[in-house]
Amino acid sequence: MQGSKKKFLVVYAHPESKSFSAALRDVVVKTLLEKGHEVKQSDLYKDKYDPVLDKRTFKELSSPDYFNAVMEFKNASASKLLVDQVQAETEKILWADYIILVFPFWWGSCPAILKGWLEKTFICGVGWNFGQIFDKAPLRGKKGWVITTTSVPEKEYTPTGSAGMSVEDRLHHITWGTMKFCGIEVLPTYVAYSVVMSEESYRKGILEDLEKKVKEIETVKPLYGF
Repeated sequence: MQGSKKKFLVVYAHPESKSFSAALRDVVVKTLLEKGHEVKQSDLYKDKYDPVLDKRTFKELSSPDYFNAVMEFKNASASKLLVDQVQAETEKILWADYIILVFPFWWGSCPAILKGWLEKTFICGVGWNFGQIFDKAPLRGKKGWVITTTSVPEKEYTPTGSAGMSVEDRLHHITWGTMKFCGIEVLPTYVAYSVVMSEESYRKGILEDLEKKVKEIETVKPLYGF
């Protein structure tokens, strides 16, 4: 119900605590708390999150002789056999009504540490299951939002610009291929363009705009329909 208290998970992926991405994160958290919502955070670099998916991700393996990550995740999620760091993150996903990812737009995607986080949290048995994807996926009813920054102007993220496509299209593998796949309603990506070497007044304007967007988050129409 709109206006009711919601649970938000804010995942931050930037190695610099004083970055503009951090300023965006801080605006999101502050505004949500002022609105009376519950907020949990994951600061992946600060927490030294291990993005590598291998046998060390599990406390024990169902098949020690041949490593099948999907089947191990399915077994581990049901039996709580994920290592503590990974288990804690999956529990945050299950707890949250909204999952907000804040990161810099690097090499057409997110930082590797966040990609590893996605691979180890939106897992079989948590984000999806056999016969349960998209509109039948376990996380249906939750909402997701990507907030990112670029170093070049918006005009470059067009079919005729240097990037050849929009940031939204570039991040389709996250918004559609991960979140939507797991049943999450995805909100339109928020992009802070050309923040590198930008004037303080320009950055202040972005932060004020983002604050307004956060206040309106419960009324925003999802990017994709089922």
